[in-house]
Amino acid sequence: MPLMLHSTTHAGMDGQAELTSAVDHHDVTPLMLACQAYVPGANVAVIRYLVEKGSADPVKQDSEGRDSYDYCPPIDSQYVRAVLRSASGTAR
Repeated sequence: MPLMLHSTTHAGMDGQAELTSAVDHHDVTPLMLACQAYVPGANVAVIRYLVEKGSADPVKQDSEGRDSYDYCPPIDSQYVRAVLRSASGTAR
């Protein structure tokens, strides 16, 4: 089943902001999905783009209270976590 996202942006924002702030019915964002699918060296550019150019919020929570950090795999995701920290300013 394809993932269905809906926009949470307001009128007047560009398409880039709409994509990065879109959520599914569980409030899961594209950034959370990119972190969940992270494979070392594979999709770092997507994650970096979402947080640096797309203004995705790394600490936005889904309906279960999980944020992008929680979606990162427990092993080999130190670089992604550093990208998220640099964008959010959090010390996680």
